Amino acid sequence: MLDPWTGRSVVDVDKNDQLTRGLRYLARTISTSVAAFFALFYFAHLGEFFQGGGFATWTWESTGVTVVVFSLAVGTALAWWREGVGGVIVTLIGIVGVGSIFLPGSGPLPYVIGFPFLLSGILFLYCARRTRTTADQRSATSV
Repeated sequence: MLDPWTGRSVVDVDKNDQLTRGLRYLARTISTSVAAFFALFYFAHLGEFFQGGGFATWTWESTGVTVVVFSLAVGTALAWWREGVGGVIVTLIGIVGVGSIFLPGSGPLPYVIGFPFLLSGILFLYCARRTRTTADQRSATSV
């Protein structure tokens, strides 16, 4: 069976390598738990919006948080099935989070927000690369 995007054999991928499996579960745990944590606060803010504040309480910051939370949910969900694509999205969110340290009055909060995403995104990308390398090595030896 061939992967429609890469043309490589999907059957040859060794997803049960112990290091890859451990890093994959670590990345999934970090990204899912942090995404759920931020989604909880996002839905609380959204509740204020619907309980009477309306658009008077909606700010550009609210829009930014909405984009980040939605992107994080999509990236984390994609990373469960497509580690490379989801890893890129989660890594970009981590870079944006850490990069927001340059905003005035941000303090150390961007490191707290961005670092878990940056770490899990890099782990997803590493697992995707490691899985692809293993598949390439197996297909080269079987030819």
